[in-house]
Amino acid sequence: MQVVDALDRPIAFHRCFVTITGSVNAALMLSQALYWSKRSKDPEGWFYKTTEDWTEETGMTRAEQEDSRRRLIAYGFISEVRKGMPARLHYKINSEAINLALTENTTKPLVVDDVLEIFAGPLKTLSRTGWMRAKKLGAEGAYVDYSVVLKSHGMTCSICRQPITKGPGKTEDALCFDHIIPLNCGGSHTVENLAPAHFKCDGQKSDGDGSPGCSEPDKQVRLPQGNKSVYHRETSLPMVRKHYRLPQTNMFPYQRRTLMEQRLQQRLQQRLRQKKKPPPPPPSTTSPTPPPACRSRSRP
Repeated sequence: MQVVDALDRPIAFHRCFVTITGSVNAALMLSQALYWSKRSKDPEGWFYKTTEDWTEETGMTRAEQEDSRRRLIAYGFISEVRKGMPARLHYKINSEAINLALTENTTKPLVVDDVLEIFAGPLKTLSRTGWMRAKKLGAEGAYVDYSVVLKSHGMTCSICRQPITKGPGKTEDALCFDHIIPLNCGGSHTVENLAPAHFKCDGQKSDGDGSPGCSEPDKQVRLPQGNKSVYHRETSLPMVRKHYRLPQTNMFPYQRRTLMEQRLQQRLQQRLRQKKKPPPPPPSTTSPTPPPACRSRSRP
């Protein structure tokens, strides 16, 4: 039996949907929804899928499906409604929104409620990471929930004053949080000193003259580590802090050789101690005095 015979029916996956949705699961769900919308008998393109159907086709769990649905609805890529008897969840693809996102890189701007609902998990992770970094830098403050900062400031960048249209991420227009007074310049990790910003704006933050200074973005301070893969030119042994590092695979012969050297050194030290001992006194040339002769008693 070959491997090809044991495989299931393949499904379509469009890689470009990952860029516009920011999630592999959401891109997978959108690809499968696009496949079924073309085969729907409804004139408007509605089709229904149960949770078990999505799991069987894509392998996503219930939690992953709900997160993907919230993300796709927030961006306006799909619409859902319950209808029929019994009521079933029907989906519909918004082709215009998908075309705009793919061609012009423009998506529906997210509001605060959408971000708090869709990105609840990433916001908690960012909150913990920010607090841990503040403690490492020795900054004053306490744990701050970034959702509170987002509610107070809204989806507006505190640097360029332009709206933020995407959630947390590493793209240029993604949401991130900036310390108004950087931590490395005495700023505190408090709600008053935090504000939302674009990821690109936070990275380009600098002084008025363009030179980096105390207003540059907060970055984790990392001490330089030695390059353990640098080998010495003469001995071809790796150098770690100016010391030779023996390969771990050949440690036993070196340890055995070291023990033998220690034993030889101990024997040499014992011989040296024996040589340093004072020599025994030389034998005397004078003959020893004989013992006194015994007088014999005469018998009466």
